Amino acid sequence: LIDQGVAHYDDGEFEAAVASYKQVLDEWPADSVFAQRAQLGLWKTNGRRFFADGEYDKAIENFEKYRDNGGNASTVEGLILEARDAEAFLQLTASIDQHIEAAEFSEAQLILKEARENDWNDEQTAALDEIEQRIELRRAEALAQSVIAEANKLLEADDRDAAIAKLEELVTLP
Repeated sequence: LIDQGVAHYDDGEFEAAVASYKQVLDEWPADSVFAQRAQLGLWKTNGRRFFADGEYDKAIENFEKYRDNGGNASTVEGLILEARDAEAFLQLTASIDQHIEAAEFSEAQLILKEARENDWNDEQTAALDEIEQRIELRRAEALAQSVIAEANKLLEADDRDAAIAKLEELVTLP
């Protein structure tokens, strides 16, 4: 069963690997070599499952249990670093998103600028490019809404010519 778990893990069939390891844990005493190997396999497999699901903190926790309880550290050290990097990226993008939603575009742009100083993978760099476009789009939308609101106030004050002039500013917005 342990060999089946390893084979499933190697094939990326993490649910099947978990089932194999759990069966060993159910059938063997906790202090047996088989149960210990199955537990290591379960931690490593769960780490990969959580990583794939974007639950990086849980992935790190399982990889560290694997490593700290006798698992081959070299097989998970890179995964731990990658999970930490991915978690940091998620936190960074969440922070930027909060600033965008709060119309704090300068702050979002500053965080983005600092983020670009890191060495991200291609997917993360593309995500930063998309975020930058979103910041500029939302900034332009906010400016346009502001101009329209000012033009409406001028219309309410019966200053049609000033309202039209204000709306003409929309053409020059970035």
